Amino acid sequence: MAIDVEVPDVVGFSYEEATSILGNADYQIQIRFTGLPSNQQDDKKNKKIRILSQRIIGNKNIELIIGYELYSDPCLEKEVNEKWVSK
Repeated sequence: MAIDVEVPDVVGFSYEEATSILGNADYQIQIRFTGLPSNQQDDKKNKKIRILSQRIIGNKNIELIIGYELYSDPCLEKEVNEKWVSK
C-alpha cells in the first residue's frame, strides 16, 4: 500500500530558500549540481543558484538538481532599482 505524502515543491526557489523549507519539514537533502557552460564560468559569482528539479529518492530523502541562473534580471539588481527611486 502506497502512502501519499505531500512534499513541498521548491523548484525555482533559491538554494537557501529550498534547503530551509525542506530542512524544516525534516527532509534529508542530496544535491546534484549542473554547472554553467564553459564560456560563462567567469560570470558565476554574479549568478544565483536555483533549484531546477527535485525528486523523492526515499523515505524523507529528496534529491535537488541545482544550477546557476543563466541571466540576470535587471529588475532585481540594486543599482537598477536605485535609478527609479524618487528623490
